[in-house]
Parts: sequence; C-alpha cells; structure tokens
Amino acid sequence: TESKLDDFEFIIHDRKDRSITFKTGNWYLNKQLIIPANYKVYAGNGFNINLLENGLIFSKSPITFIGNYIQPIKITGEGNKNGLVVVNANKQSTLENVIFENLSTPQSNSWSTSGSVSFYQSPVKISNCKFINNNSEDSLNIVRSDFSIKDSHFINAKSDAIDIDFSNGEIYNTKISHTGNDGLDISGSKIFANKLIIKNIGDKAISVGESSNLKAKDVFISKSSIGIASKDKSILKG
Repeated sequence: TESKLDDFEFIIHDRKDRSITFKTGNWYLNKQLIIPANYKVYAGNGFNINLLENGLIFSKSPITFIGNYIQPIKITGEGNKNGLVVVNANKQSTLENVIFENLSTPQSNSWSTSGSVSFYQSPVKISNCKFINNNSEDSLNIVRSDFSIKDSHFINAKSDAIDIDFSNGEIYNTKISHTGNDGLDISGSKIFANKLIIKNIGDKAISVGESSNLKAKDVFISKSSIGIASKDKSILKG
C-alpha cells in the first residue's frame, strides 16, 4: 500500500505537478515512505534524514538527489530494516553528493532486499557518493538496470560493497575498502571499469560470474584474500 504523502512533514507534495520535494533540514523517519509511480522526486543539499527501525524509502518513481560537496545529502540509519529501494522506475535516477551510512536491509512483511541501497529495473547515475558502514548483504545492489558509478567511495561494508546483477554500465574512479566479503560482485552483466582502487577485502576484490563481460583498466588491488575471480563462462579483459 502506498503512503499518504501528506502525513510526512518533510515532504512538499504537489498533486498537480505529481512531484515530491524533500525539505531542507534534519529529519527522522520511523515508518515506510512508499512513493507511487509517475512522480518526480527531488532532494537537495541540506536534506538529512535518519531512518529509524522501520524507516524505509521505497520509490516506484525515479529519484533525483543532488547535494553539493560542502553540504551533501545524508541518509543514515538506526536498526536493521531500513534503507532506500527504487523499483520499476521508468526514467533515470540521479544520486550526486549523497552519503549513505549505517543502513541495513530494507524489508517489509512480504519482501526484503539484499542491498541497503537497491535499484531494481531502474536506471541510475551515481557520482561523488559515499556508502559507509552499511550492514547488509550488499551496500549497493543494482539489478536489471543501466547504470554509472563515478568518483564514489565504498567503506566498511558488512558483506559485499557493490553487487551488480544482469545490468549494463560503467564504474569510474571509485574506491572500495574494508569489506566483509567481495568488493565488486558482478553477475550476468556487461561492465566497463576504469580507475578502481580496491583494498582490505575479506573475500574477492572483483568477482565476475554468470556469463558476465568485464573490461577493466587501471585497477589497483591490495590486501584481498582473492584478487580477481572469473567464473561461469564469464569474460574478463584487464
């Protein structure tokens, strides 16, 4: 069921324009915010929200979250059911200068996701973002979506930092450090990666599987149990 959007004090809801704008300020969310399809969803610098135990942002529309270097957008969490999920959004989402920290595994009574931040059949462009101390199977999970990740940093993921499933895209100038499991886990995807620094990885720095195709250039790996694993009829060119 979709949320009554007017129940959330940090939202400006324009019914005529079908737009949702998150207000600047420090906010808390302790229940599910479910955004319907065919909306425009905006947040700008100075928007900070703490997702408490059942705090969850679930959007069926693309999101545009653009902070700046001095005032990034901050989405933080407390508890074990919170995070951000974008599903079946037909247009590209944009995340720029956003910090995702201490998030966990978004879940409801009938579903859950593996990623603290998940894009499912929803194209996304990510730049200058940080994913820090996220307590989930994947800090970022992208499924069946075109994507780009640039100039971003993934720090201290409980398990995998980036998990890409059946998607096409590029990863550029990005750092991954201190993961419990894999740094970059690719399944059934076609990806170009350039200028990656991957270090202090619990399992595989880069895992390429399920008939994936990865072209990688200028990659630095250190202190990883396994540097690169390519399996399941995958192709890796490095």
